[in-house]
Amino acid sequence: ALCEGAIAMRQGNWPLARREFEALVGQFDLNLLDADNFYILFGLSTAYVYEGRLEESLRFGYAGMHLASQLELEAEFAAIALPLGVALMAAKDTEEADILFETAIDAATNARSPVLLKTLRNNRSVTLRRMLRWDEAYAILCSIENDTTAMIGGQHFLHYNAAELHLKRGDAKAADRHFASAQRLLAAQGASGLDLV
Repeated sequence: ALCEGAIAMRQGNWPLARREFEALVGQFDLNLLDADNFYILFGLSTAYVYEGRLEESLRFGYAGMHLASQLELEAEFAAIALPLGVALMAAKDTEEADILFETAIDAATNARSPVLLKTLRNNRSVTLRRMLRWDEAYAILCSIENDTTAMIGGQHFLHYNAAELHLKRGDAKAADRHFASAQRLLAAQGASGLDLV
């Protein structure tokens, strides 16, 4: 079920991913300090946040973060900050999300994970934008815009984030350029429907 859940996550089939990870919950003692438990907690937190079930996402996200911290798994600690931070932002706790992303950026740096680092920095710029700290958000986006490192979820998130920030800053021309880049990247991935909306 763990493999099936991971495959469903990659395909963006969140209901199936959630069902696969939920099926594992009764088979394992999630209170054990076992690294395998982290992946179940990560999968549940991610699936729940994509389904808009914030309370469950936060519960499993914090449990996964605690487990990764106890086992000193820096890359895993950084990874679980992604769904947990998104859940915090959706719950309107942007300042807590910003603190979490800052801490996770340090962990990703220590873990030498450029993909996690770039993704977390992009997400942190979202929290800064939402807190109206536009100059700080812009500085982060400028520093990662031309970085060719992959991002979890895809590069279109960087362009979408940049477009939102440029709109806030009153630069519609730059926003249009980034929206077009995001749309181009999504179309190249075969995205349609809700993703393009």
